[in-house]
Amino acid sequence: MMTMTTRGGGRFSLGVVALTLMLAGGAVAPPPAAAMQGPMGTESEQPDEARAQELEAQAQELMTERTSWKDAARALRQAAQLREEGDPQAVSNLMTGARLAFYTGDDRGALSDLKQAGDRALAMGDVNTAAHAYLDAAWIGMQLSRPEVVTEYTHRADLLTRSPLLSADHRAAIQQRIEIPA
Repeated sequence: MMTMTTRGGGRFSLGVVALTLMLAGGAVAPPPAAAMQGPMGTESEQPDEARAQELEAQAQELMTERTSWKDAARALRQAAQLREEGDPQAVSNLMTGARLAFYTGDDRGALSDLKQAGDRALAMGDVNTAAHAYLDAAWIGMQLSRPEVVTEYTHRADLLTRSPLLSADHRAAIQQRIEIPA
């Protein structure tokens, strides 16, 4: 049975959680429309680095007040959508935005941001960041009682541990989070 460790040190068993959810008869809601958008959001959005930088500066200012973190997350999400597909800053924006969204109670927004961050990081070859984004998405899937999200994103991270692009230390850190025997 596979267990996962959160960054905060908490542990949970994927099998027990899935069984508990099935026994409880938990319904699974479809993902929100925003979670189904591609990395650039809507098809009509074009990359605009200058506007992305403005939004990032706005987000930095908003992050100074906890009451503005939701707005900061939104600004970072928009900035990421305005960046070129292979721009690592977009991944950073999405990861930071996901954390802010999570801390303000926007679990679904955080999950969407982490999925996009993982996909964009993987598309650029940043296997380590992609794996951690997917594991964070799996953890949020647990919070949302969505076992299919937990399974899917834990599996993605597990597959990435086989990448020759990972250092031994990065591989071990990912394996430790999902407790895959080394």
